[in-house]
Formats: sequence, structure tokens, C-alpha cells
Amino acid sequence: ADVSGDADFFLTRVLARVAVPFFFMVTGQFVAAGSAGTEAGRVFAYVKKLAALYGVSIVLYLPIGLYAGHYQKASFADLLRMLVFDGTFYHLWYFPACITGVLLVYLMRRCLKQRQMFVLAAVLYGIGLFGDSYYGFVEQVPVILGMYEAGFCVFSYTRNGIFFAPLFLLLGAWAGKSRRQDRRILWTGLVISFVAMSEEAFLLRHFEMQRHDSMYVLLPVVMFFLYQILLESEPAFRRKTVRFAVFVSTWIYILHPAVIVAVRGIAKAVKMDLLTDNSLAHYLAVLLLSAVVSYLLALCLDGYRSRRSRMGGKPEKDRQEYKCARAWLELNRSALRHNVNTLRERLPDSCKLMPAVKADAYGHGAALVAQVLQEEGVDAFCVACVKEGVQLRKKGIRGMILVLGYTHPKQFALLEEYGLTQTVVDHAYALQLNAYGRT
Repeated sequence: ADVSGDADFFLTRVLARVAVPFFFMVTGQFVAAGSAGTEAGRVFAYVKKLAALYGVSIVLYLPIGLYAGHYQKASFADLLRMLVFDGTFYHLWYFPACITGVLLVYLMRRCLKQRQMFVLAAVLYGIGLFGDSYYGFVEQVPVILGMYEAGFCVFSYTRNGIFFAPLFLLLGAWAGKSRRQDRRILWTGLVISFVAMSEEAFLLRHFEMQRHDSMYVLLPVVMFFLYQILLESEPAFRRKTVRFAVFVSTWIYILHPAVIVAVRGIAKAVKMDLLTDNSLAHYLAVLLLSAVVSYLLALCLDGYRSRRSRMGGKPEKDRQEYKCARAWLELNRSALRHNVNTLRERLPDSCKLMPAVKADAYGHGAALVAQVLQEEGVDAFCVACVKEGVQLRKKGIRGMILVLGYTHPKQFALLEEYGLTQTVVDHAYALQLNAYGRT
């Protein structure tokens, strides 16, 4: 902002607008995918977990909100609006938006087909657009303006779980099981759509159309191409690294406003005006301190969890009681990772590991084993039949899933829907597959 107003607008109101849709799409891929019947447990477990995190954040920022006078003159309706839609502090809106959006998509799955869900989500997003970046058009029509103003008595922005979240949740759920596209097409689409979205944003800003600037017509298009590219480029992180990154990034998001307050307090105490007067220096200071504090906090939590749950997450007392049974099954994740690395070391560079997880991973639990393998960077699996492949997709397993056994032509639709690769058993079968389409 100290260097260029246009540059600040581009970075914070255009480029940075891909962040929250990305979060929603990841949630859609791992939480909102699948049928309502099979995903109910996962959806409600996620909502419960996110509500708990939202509650912790509310308690954390309650003193700051009281000090700033946010709640002194707030009515019950104001508090309800902040709690359900706006978030009790300015950045906490994401938590209730994600909860509302996930539940809304879950209800859609119970009542609508996939195409109908996308149409409804697109309509909701369109309504949100005219309450956000395209508000200038609404202001020209008094009747419609009155309807939006009535809505703003319930929520402050249309960037919420009703109008903003569902479309990106559905895009993420669809992208997680869609067939991969040519990278050149994806990159071309991303560049063209992002340049067009940037022009859209600057035009809306020039004509002063925006009430807020979180929603653009081309934002879903940009996110489609970006997310597909990220899925294609997924690095082979180790499980511990990914888990630790989850802790750190979560706490950076939660704590950074508190760190803003802390940096301002420190700057005032040591009389270092540069940290507050220069926007770039202030941003870098907040970024660095947020990362350091979050890293240390995540380090403490990770150490505590590791000490408490070494073997499958069970406390020692419960594990010993479990072993009193005549027989039990105990899986050692570390041993599985060791086996994967040992096999990789013995493979030539031209070969990749493709574990067989058929027959429920030979009784070890196909989804559990595949998830651990996926965290180790394995991106190809073998299954016996199409049903096993579908079950893995519903559990969030990505990459190639090769069906080794015969799949009846009546089930070819499942191969396409869940992005499964079918083994060709003979020439006649290959002709049948080609007649249906590339699967």
C-alpha cells in the first residue's frame, strides 16, 4: 500500500482471493465427496471438529473484541449474526461459513442429482455476486436493493456459507475424483482465466461497483484450473511433515490477528515506528512472528500427541486391555513406511511402486493402508474389482487405481465416474471399453 495502491489491490483483492476457495475445495474433496448415506459420519465428525476449533478461537479473541468495543452495544440479533455468519472476530467468518456450506451440500446430496447441485450452487453464487463485487447494479433497482438490504440485516456479507462456500465445496468434491487433464491445457486455461479475472476486478473497482471484493464471475474458473494443476503436481510429502504442516498452518490462520495486536504493542513499547508506519515492514513482522509462534505451538502439540498415542492412537492402558482378547490385529505404520522405502530403494529409476490393496489390503484395511501409502507419496494402487476402487475413492484416495479383475460393461459408468483404470483382458474387451469411452 505504501508503494502502489494498484499493486496492493492486485495482491490483496485479486491474487489473494484464491486462498479461501482453495480451502473450501480441499474440504469438498475430503469431506463433502460421496453419497449422503456413506459420508454422513465424516461430515458430522468434521462439523463437530470445526465447531470446537471455532469455539476455541472465539474464547481466544473475546478479550480483544471486548477491548475494541465490538460487543458493547450489540443486540441479541447482532450476536447471532456474528456467531452464525460473520464470525465473532473479523477473520473467523471462515469457520461458520465452512460449517454452513458443508451441511448445505450434505442436504443437497440427499435431495438432488450432481448436475442439479451444481446449478443450485451456481445460482447461489450468482446471488452472492450481486451482493459483493457487482453491488453497483443492485443499487440501480430499488426493489432488488431492498431485498439485499433485508438480507444484510441477517448477514453482513454474501461471502458466507450460503452463497460463497457451496460452489467451491462441490468443485473440490468433483475434482478429487475427476479424470486428469493435459497439463498444457490446464496452464493455458489458468493464465487466460486469471488475466481475465484481474481485468474484471480492476474494471469493477474503476466503476466503483464493489460493496465487497471477494467474489468474481471468473473466480470459480480460475480455481478449477488451479486445483487441477495442484492435483497433478502433488508432491510426495511424508506423513509427519504433512501432519505438522497442518498444525502450523492452522495456528497461523487462527493467531495472526492476535500477532498484529502484539506487533503494534511491541512497536509502541520499543518506539520502533517502522513496524507500524510502513505497511510492508508491518506485514513481514506479523508474518514472521505468526510463523514462529505457530511453529513452537505446533511443536509442543505434536510432541504431546506423539507421546500419548504411539500405537494406533490408543493410550497404554486401553491397549493392554485390548490385547487381553484371544486374538487381535495390530498395524505398525512405521513398519509399513519402512517397507515402502526399502522397496523404492531397490527399484530402478524407470519403475514406480504400485501396491496391491485388494481384498481389503489382505485383511489389513484397504483404506487405512492406502492412506498411509498415499502420505508416503505412493500415487498408484491395484484392486481386484471396481467395487474396491470405488470404496477407495470414497475414502479420499487419489492417483491411479488399477482394477485387475474383469468389470462388466454395465459397470463401465463407475470406472468413468470414479476415475478408475481398467485392465484389458482381451481384444474384444478392449473394443467394448473403447466403444464406451476412455476409462
